[in-house]
Amino acid sequence: MIKPNQIRVDVRSLGKFYLTAVNPNVKEGTTIGYRYQVACPSLALEKFTIKIDGDKKMDVNDDICEVVFEGLQVSPYVVDGNFGLTGAATGIRVAGANKPSHNA
Repeated sequence: MIKPNQIRVDVRSLGKFYLTAVNPNVKEGTTIGYRYQVACPSLALEKFTIKIDGDKKMDVNDDICEVVFEGLQVSPYVVDGNFGLTGAATGIRVAGANKPSHNA
């Protein structure tokens, strides 16, 4: 049987991402990275989280900020019959910026 987390979403089909929140990704009391919550206009502004390991790459400010992820992989999941999306990436940057923001 295929599990939802074995399916990869074509990230090009999701369109633009707007950063809405940044929170630490903590495992066993240690911050191992950050969770970047984004809203996706092509999905009626549905929000989902993209994890990036390592140091914080970006913070949320008062302005709406379109972002682009490097090495992004998105998978669906199901909880109580409801579908959601989750993702992982290697970097994040403000859309239009030339240099990706990720660990060297």
